Amino acid sequence: YNALMTLEFWMRGPGLCDLSMLSLEHTEALVEALTAPDTAWKEGWSEDWKNWSKQLKTSSDKIWTAELTHPMTQKKFSWTTCIGDAVDADFSGRAFDFIWQDAFSSKKNPELWTPEWFRKIEIASNPTVSLVTYSVARLVRDNLEASGWQQERFEAGGTKRQWLRARKA
Repeated sequence: YNALMTLEFWMRGPGLCDLSMLSLEHTEALVEALTAPDTAWKEGWSEDWKNWSKQLKTSSDKIWTAELTHPMTQKKFSWTTCIGDAVDADFSGRAFDFIWQDAFSSKKNPELWTPEWFRKIEIASNPTVSLVTYSVARLVRDNLEASGWQQERFEAGGTKRQWLRARKA
């Protein structure tokens, strides 16, 4: 959902630049279902979302890719999905500008809320990176701080009243 929402906002925006997105997914069956035309949980999705999700193709073992074109500017949106344990992901050569930390909760996925994880993604990020997460838990804030991130809460709509934004210290 987060990947498709990102793509939707880029497609509906002015398309001033190319965009590259990396998604980490633990289970390949989820990505296979995402690309299938008849997945039950796609009911109610826009035709754009259905079409974009079908663009992902497996390019090598555990890697799925898609390249989509902005309708007004012909700029490119490159989407790469890597399958496997995120902790083992290789970020060499990456320079993240934005990170959407959507790793369920620190109770369900504790390894993706540790100082080591936050340090790993901080190293693979540009100096002006923003990390955003719905979790404002004390553990998350402490672990971000311990790994060199400064954070602030901000007001959000919906059921979560506040989210967290972090930047390199």
